[in-house]
Amino acid sequence: MEMPGISVIVWLHETKEAYFRDLLESLVSQTYDRWELYVLDQNPAYGFSSMVAEFFPEDDRAHYRQLKNSKGRAYAYNIGSHYVMADFGKKGRDLEGNYIFFVGQHDRLQPDALLQIAGAYNRFMQKQEKAPELIYMDHDMLVGQDRMEPHFKPELNMELLRHCNYIGQHFLVSCSAAYALGEFRQQLSYACVYEYLLRLVEMGGASLRIPMLLYHERMREKLLRKEEKVWQKRFAAEHILAVEASLRRQGILLDGSITPAAGGAWWQIPYDGKGVATQQRDYMFLHEPSVRALTRSNLQKMYGHLCRKDVAVVGVRFLKGGFAMENCGFLFDAQGDIYPAFYDMKIYQTTYDNLAGIPREVSMVDFRYCMIDAKVYRKLGGLDPKLSGRDQMLDFCLRAKKAGYRTIVDPGIIVKSPGKQDESSRVSHEAMLEKWADLLAEGDPYYNPNLPMGLLNYRLDAIGSEEERLA
Repeated sequence: MEMPGISVIVWLHETKEAYFRDLLESLVSQTYDRWELYVLDQNPAYGFSSMVAEFFPEDDRAHYRQLKNSKGRAYAYNIGSHYVMADFGKKGRDLEGNYIFFVGQHDRLQPDALLQIAGAYNRFMQKQEKAPELIYMDHDMLVGQDRMEPHFKPELNMELLRHCNYIGQHFLVSCSAAYALGEFRQQLSYACVYEYLLRLVEMGGASLRIPMLLYHERMREKLLRKEEKVWQKRFAAEHILAVEASLRRQGILLDGSITPAAGGAWWQIPYDGKGVATQQRDYMFLHEPSVRALTRSNLQKMYGHLCRKDVAVVGVRFLKGGFAMENCGFLFDAQGDIYPAFYDMKIYQTTYDNLAGIPREVSMVDFRYCMIDAKVYRKLGGLDPKLSGRDQMLDFCLRAKKAGYRTIVDPGIIVKSPGKQDESSRVSHEAMLEKWADLLAEGDPYYNPNLPMGLLNYRLDAIGSEEERLA
């Protein structure tokens, strides 16, 4: 199998020489050789062409272009993508199996980053027929030469992506998908990458998440207080426009306006669930009498998710005493053990990447207060009577996912329970392992293997020292 070709596109704008040199050093150090570089320079003064030539003397893999117009990231990425496509055409090479990698001018790659990407692609293709259209990886933040704030990402999570750009600004798109997708939207200054990602995912192609810290992103320098507020407001407004357009394209209705949350880090989407009272045959509402609702209009909010044709189950956030979370969805390990997400964390605490507050897809929710699509329930034959406790619900959600449906937890819907969900019996657990051995061995797709498993999930302080985490 031929390894993928990777075309790295870098946009230069208000470039800091030392940081750009750092990026070039990381590119020269790559241990993989099937790649090329396109530098699109929008700086008013010429000067970075000599630096590129310094690092790539007599190397025809490096291409430098001084852009006459300074029209922003989208314009530069469009020009760069056109150069890549044109060069492929001149060389008579197929777009399939080749990728465009959008890289920041002040960022840095691990020396084996491109090799690891190629290796992950090769392993993916040994199992799948179609190549991934989107490839992304974990990243952390650079301050000077120090690395901090690792972002360990799940596999493709459409619901999470609608509420925030968890994938980030830097990813790989297949050349064939880029050709079909079209251009970045130049009218968007802050959200052109996010809008592009939404359209890419809407195409429904395969994606590949690489759970390795291969990319180091330079932390943005904050502006003065007043200017920073303006930046955050414009950032959130453009991202919300991108989400609204995406939902319209998919025919998803809203019951109100999308609003920013957590300083614009993510946004709340009010899905239209007003049909909950008249469409009761469409769903099953499971509710144990001991579970008490703490928020209003819960059924309407849950139905807002469930009325979409690709959603099978909707769950909520459970609290116990002392404002502590009992669960906000569940995750599983390779042994089939099931753990409550964000267990014992306080509801008012900031959680890892704000995930305890953002609606997202999960492998399983708490069946003591949830909504299930009645048609899907009948189609899948209901719950497996051979299983018990949590195994029974996880099995149903896994079967739903295999059939093309999603399970969503909405943390904005909060309930309180005096007890815990029933545990599974030993016989049930053994049956679960036998039934789903291969899938369980791959790990929870909505979690990241770099994060701690068990009850201390989503806690970086449970991984080890800072040096161990970022090594």
